[in-house]
Amino acid sequence: MSFAVSGKAVILNSRQSLYPCGSDPWIVASNNALEDIEAKGLNLLASVGTPAWEIVLYLASIKDIPMTVIISRKPGESIEQAKEQYCSEFRLDRDNVKWRDIEAHPGSQDRPGFQSERDHRIMDMADVIYPVSVRPHGNLEKILANQCDGDKIINRVYEVRWGTSRIKRPVSISRDAFAFNIDVNFENHIIHWTRSVHAPWPGETRHDYYDAIVQSDKEYPRSALHTLIRILNEKRLRSSQRHMQAGVSAVSFSSLPPSRAATLMRWRARYREMSFEPYGIAINQSAAERVGIKKAIYGNREMIVYLNEEERPYFQSLGTIGDWEQEREYRHLGDLDLNSFSESEIKVIVKLPSAIEKVKAVFGGDVVSLLKI
Repeated sequence: MSFAVSGKAVILNSRQSLYPCGSDPWIVASNNALEDIEAKGLNLLASVGTPAWEIVLYLASIKDIPMTVIISRKPGESIEQAKEQYCSEFRLDRDNVKWRDIEAHPGSQDRPGFQSERDHRIMDMADVIYPVSVRPHGNLEKILANQCDGDKIINRVYEVRWGTSRIKRPVSISRDAFAFNIDVNFENHIIHWTRSVHAPWPGETRHDYYDAIVQSDKEYPRSALHTLIRILNEKRLRSSQRHMQAGVSAVSFSSLPPSRAATLMRWRARYREMSFEPYGIAINQSAAERVGIKKAIYGNREMIVYLNEEERPYFQSLGTIGDWEQEREYRHLGDLDLNSFSESEIKVIVKLPSAIEKVKAVFGGDVVSLLKI
């Protein structure tokens, strides 16, 4: 497709829910606005950094709409490296994309410095502005207000009311709600708990992540249950460097019985995620030892210098805000292949009995509900 088009258009969406679904009004309206942009032969101004921008970029890529993409390079990254990354992540046609980069800022593209500069620059470049879901009194609305007296076209045909869906905070679970003998069933087991994620799964491209969201209806496709099913399908627990020392990538487990672990399931505002949710994979402790899973070593930060090279990857600081030691962590360094275990050595936990059959479709071993109903 040629860049011989008249005018540049931008679709404006403020930050949205952390867990969007394909039926969300702002996604439906953004898709409709893109169809109008395509019909009028306009060039799309797109960007990265948040799902509000990246879902529009994904939708435009599958429609093959010519676009100019505003990006921020990481420190030390060349423009060619950045182009290659985004073309790969979003399956972009290089012949259909022009690039504009903003001087690299420390950290990632969600830094406020990049957001503010991107928003002002993209509005200045636009000939046609499509406000779709703009937060009242937010930054985009303020910038938009300054454009109303200019020569830009502001198309409000596809505008929908802004509103982020509230995240359901967990409530304490009564002892009477737990399934009978839930803790007895998991004696001598350690458990890897999953959580909902608001980013691609490890090894997943952003194209595939946003494709799953757009194709979903009202059920977020990267929930804790979907994450659990993905692990069982892959037969692999992928390691992570999150909350680990530099250079350490591990899979974490807890030796807490399920009823006690449930008391630690809470929303962590700092990370915008749950600590973990009531979906997990339990491994028999003797089998865990067989494959090299070991207890975490807790202590003050200064303690690490007294550990040898083999012990250091298992070190966990006690923390200054939270108490990490209460999780009773075990670690496996690197990815863990679940083919290393027989089905009798693994049990799976779900929150409610209604999820058991979904998990049974991909796992033939024991599947246990944490709660009665």
